[in-house]
Amino acid sequence: MSYDYELLLSLLPRHKIYWPKTTPKVALPQWRWPPLKPYNGFTSDERIMNWQLGRMLLDAGMIRKPKTCDICGEVKPLGFHSENYHCIRMDPFLCKDCHRILHQRFRYPDKWLELVDRHQQMVPTWYAIISVVPIDMAGYLKMISKRGYSNQKSVQQ
Repeated sequence: MSYDYELLLSLLPRHKIYWPKTTPKVALPQWRWPPLKPYNGFTSDERIMNWQLGRMLLDAGMIRKPKTCDICGEVKPLGFHSENYHCIRMDPFLCKDCHRILHQRFRYPDKWLELVDRHQQMVPTWYAIISVVPIDMAGYLKMISKRGYSNQKSVQQ
């Protein structure tokens, strides 16, 4: 079974990176927890570096957190979720409940599919096409970087 990585990449949100008004006095945050398990082919180190960069950009005001979860639309505390740890601009913001169910989708696919059905929109969304079996996004990105990415514009927008 093949997975449509290009479609997922095209549907992930695009966050604007704002130029700081002043030189931010923001340090790279320290990871204080155990190493993370691999996800979508990305290593623990790649995942932690993405978290550090995201936190630093948020703290510097260079990325602005939306008010609502990208899946359920509720106003709740939000955090980054990454499907592509090589592009922070493509990270959806999710509430804890949606984030937990998303990461548990391999063990509990019915719970994930129920959440998707409850919040599905009329237009295609990244979360509606996300796989309920592990994929290797990192491997795919490495493969296309070697041959030149055919859909470069959609990733950089």
